[in-house]
Amino acid sequence: MKRILKVFVFIFAGLGLLVTLSVAGGFALVAFHEPPKLPKKIILSLDFTKEVREKAEGGALDLLHKGGDMDLREMLAALDLARKDPRVKTVIGNFRGKAASLAVVQELRGAIFRLRDAGKRTYAFSTSFGEFGPGDHAYYLASAFKQIWLQPLGLVGITGQAAQMPFMKEALGKIGAQADFLHRREYKSAMDMLTKNNFTPANAEMLNALLDDISLQTHEDLFRDRQLVPLALDRLIDQAPLSAQTALQAHLIDHIGYLDEIEDHELKTRGAKSKIVKADDYLSFRRAEIRKEDKGKKFPVIAYIHGVGDIVQDAEGVPSGGGSLISADKIVPAIQDAVEDKEVEAILLRLDSPGGSAVASESIRRAVEVAENSGVPVVVSMGGVAGSGAYWVASQADMIFADPATLTGSIGVIAGKMAGTEIWDKLGIHWGMITRGANADLWTITAPFTPEQRAKVDALVGETYDAFKITVANGRELDPDYVEEIAKGRVWTGQQAVALGLVDGIGGLYEAIRYSKSLLGVKEDDDVLLRTFPEPESTAKKIFKLLDRLGGLGADMQQLGRITRMINTVLTPWLDLLQAHPRDLRMPEFEPAKP
Repeated sequence: MKRILKVFVFIFAGLGLLVTLSVAGGFALVAFHEPPKLPKKIILSLDFTKEVREKAEGGALDLLHKGGDMDLREMLAALDLARKDPRVKTVIGNFRGKAASLAVVQELRGAIFRLRDAGKRTYAFSTSFGEFGPGDHAYYLASAFKQIWLQPLGLVGITGQAAQMPFMKEALGKIGAQADFLHRREYKSAMDMLTKNNFTPANAEMLNALLDDISLQTHEDLFRDRQLVPLALDRLIDQAPLSAQTALQAHLIDHIGYLDEIEDHELKTRGAKSKIVKADDYLSFRRAEIRKEDKGKKFPVIAYIHGVGDIVQDAEGVPSGGGSLISADKIVPAIQDAVEDKEVEAILLRLDSPGGSAVASESIRRAVEVAENSGVPVVVSMGGVAGSGAYWVASQADMIFADPATLTGSIGVIAGKMAGTEIWDKLGIHWGMITRGANADLWTITAPFTPEQRAKVDALVGETYDAFKITVANGRELDPDYVEEIAKGRVWTGQQAVALGLVDGIGGLYEAIRYSKSLLGVKEDDDVLLRTFPEPESTAKKIFKLLDRLGGLGADMQQLGRITRMINTVLTPWLDLLQAHPRDLRMPEFEPAKP
């Protein structure tokens, strides 16, 4: 116990020092800080050796480890500013095996091509596109650059797309547990990993169709970008991973060399006053310049609301496995605040979510509907995944954009619980229960549903599914019978969803912002202000909030439990499985060939 207290004393001391330094640093900046100056000639360095995430977690301790990591919005902002900045002459991307989800890669590819169209010289360098591991996404992003360099001994690991899922029904049976779930309909496979021993025919059909479409997208882009013959690319993928020399001969790369050679060449070519600037530094410095340039100016305002993770009603105390959550209790007021803001002329809602609570999804959808009825248009931009409950929300929007590889749709419902009697007997745990009401034990984890309870849950699932279809039909102005054909819990790519009428256009944040500008009568390259809702918390506020949560540690064991859940990101997903999932609108856990 003393050791534990020492650990927490250390944490408190560290946080206290951090707060002190932050406050002191703030005063120093106010007193002495001059706007940073960028060099006359900029060689912009992009770090793709780490995964570019949809959204930074934004926790109180992030500043201890974030370093130069940039999330998607920050990276896109830096690239867009660089495109318009005449000082930026060259852009160098540094890669390894990891890159990002396929949809995020597609958005970044678009930004790189816009840089090239603006006359910027672009290089992609990698020590290895996957070192004895997949490098498909990293290479796919690198192919947007004009030149691709690979270090000697490096590999090009374009081994193709794959989808895999563990099936645990047999394992659960061996320990005396079972998953009891009902769904609508045959493609709603989110809990198949617990209730099946292999892919169902419907699930296999869906996954094959997704892989076919995603492979076609990436192949067509590589044919064009690298000027490859389709059959030759297929053969190279089957032979991968490829050595640097083989990749050079196949025109997959342009040069075998080192990063310092590229940098030295560009510094010499650009001459005096040229410097290499990291993307995160460039973004910070450029924003400081813009604040000074735009002081006193007014711009049209678009509200920006970003939702990432499972959809829940209230995120407080909900196990998330260390990931983000979309809380209706936060998003709904954010939408309402945006509507009440007299300067806001449109709302851009960015969603990256596999779904979640049906009730929470409906709460957010209703807020979107009220906003539109108030005369504030809502544009949805889908990230890597925006299906099930996230699609329930999006279907109400005036305009929906998705990347070609976005996973969306999944118009279906699943509900059920984990249960078992034998597992408790084996552990020597004996449950007692006293109830009032025929269904008081409906969600108990000690026993599966009775036939009557199962029929009740199945009826609720059916009602929710019907409501989902009606919501989509009304929001998208589609025939209800047609919605049933394309629903059934099936996941579609963004490209497929456009053809089906579930999505309006292909594009990422850039295209969604451009469309939002058009609603306001603003020209494509004219500036607007993206105002974030809810207002982001300052670093100091995050720290004080964390300290407040840690307060009373010795007396309040619930707080200790929260700390444990925060730290133990390995166990929380398994704890989550033991909870009931009433009426979840959730997509299956699937991402093709994640590097």
